[in-house]
Amino acid sequence: MEKIKRLIPALLVISSVIGVQARLHLGSRYLQLGKNPTGYVELWNSGSDTLYVQVDGYKYTVDEDENVVRYKNNNPKELGLLYAPRKLVIKPGKKKRLRVTAINRSSGSEHQYYNLNYKVLKKAPDVTQQSSEGMSASVSIGILYQTLIDVGSGAYSYNTKAVYDKDEQLIKIVNTGNTLMSIGPLYTCKNSSNCKKRNMFTSLVPNQAYKFRLDSKENITYFKYGVGDYHGKEIRTGRLEIKK
Repeated sequence: MEKIKRLIPALLVISSVIGVQARLHLGSRYLQLGKNPTGYVELWNSGSDTLYVQVDGYKYTVDEDENVVRYKNNNPKELGLLYAPRKLVIKPGKKKRLRVTAINRSSGSEHQYYNLNYKVLKKAPDVTQQSSEGMSASVSIGILYQTLIDVGSGAYSYNTKAVYDKDEQLIKIVNTGNTLMSIGPLYTCKNSSNCKKRNMFTSLVPNQAYKFRLDSKENITYFKYGVGDYHGKEIRTGRLEIKK
């Protein structure tokens, strides 16, 4: 009973936050900046109270261990992305537009990925301090209060490389293409026709890796995985022969 009493205030706070944020709506959860380096995200307030929104931008990079890192820098030239305004006051029933511009875009086939997070505050936000940081992260797809920014105009390549570490019994799938891709479902097979489907999914930015450990009790000789686009549409199937 005491644990329940302690949980009630926390649940009320969570419910209150969800109630406030539910009145914020985004026009775009995915924004592609290709030949046109500038785009817009529309935000509107469907509630009866004024919303104070702070926008934070991050760039997805990959470290030496092939893990994705979320990089933040309030200097647009360092980040490679300019978004304004960073703080919005949206009155009930009103809309505001966020202007997003890519800086120093690659002229080749490369695509770079950014994430805009929208925080609904209880009062007008203070001035954000200049900062930069690197944080371990996973790429979020389709989150309600985030917009994924895709910067690049090259044709999408969904290439992958899969390798098997016999000693660790570990499969590593690397995104060797130039676009954000979804990986999954996974199939572990005793042969090419006898496969067990695993509804496991992840997303990878270029050069990022995903690792999957095999069950030593299973006699797996073949591995398959779906490769899809940002929207989840399967593009092809990756295959790997397990040599023991």
